[in-house]
Amino acid sequence: MSVPLTKLQSWRLTAALAVIFILTVVILRYMRKNNEHEEVSSPPVMQTSGAVFDQINTLQAAVNANPNDDVSLLQLANVLQDAKFYPKAIDTYGRYLSLKPNNVSARVDRGVSYYELAQVDTLKQAEDLQLAENDFKQALQTDPKHQLALYNMGIVSLMQGNMEGGADWFGKAAAIDPTTEVGKKASMLLQQHSFKHPSP
Repeated sequence: MSVPLTKLQSWRLTAALAVIFILTVVILRYMRKNNEHEEVSSPPVMQTSGAVFDQINTLQAAVNANPNDDVSLLQLANVLQDAKFYPKAIDTYGRYLSLKPNNVSARVDRGVSYYELAQVDTLKQAEDLQLAENDFKQALQTDPKHQLALYNMGIVSLMQGNMEGGADWFGKAAAIDPTTEVGKKASMLLQQHSFKHPSP
């Protein structure tokens, strides 16, 4: 049974979430560029909306012509996510993962899409956060040291009101490598907020 947050804890949770929203924007793209285990890197997202739609249409045509084209499926999912078409991105990641279930980075990316969708569709927020958590946990079963999955578990924990759990996940993420972008942001959150022992 969850314990209600005190007013001070609630304020600190709100402040922590505000910081998190600022920090999460660059992390996904950073991890895609630097993840050594990712099978396929996504193409750069074009600056104009017309170019993005052209890219989506081109990749969708490739997938329609060959539904087992895992390279195009992953690229399409990544572009859809970057364009904020989260439901379609989730569906496309699911199709990709049915072909490549051990791609941990793609599973984490789908979890991120669920998390982003939870921010848009507040009526299903709890459900989407749970689906995001499921993807992150499944990724960690395959790769317990996947830094972005650990970090995102911290974010989901905070969104669910679990400040102590968030601190634990951020600590694990920072411990993997404090010099990466994700490690630095996890460390920053731990230093800026007293998650575990709020002052009276």
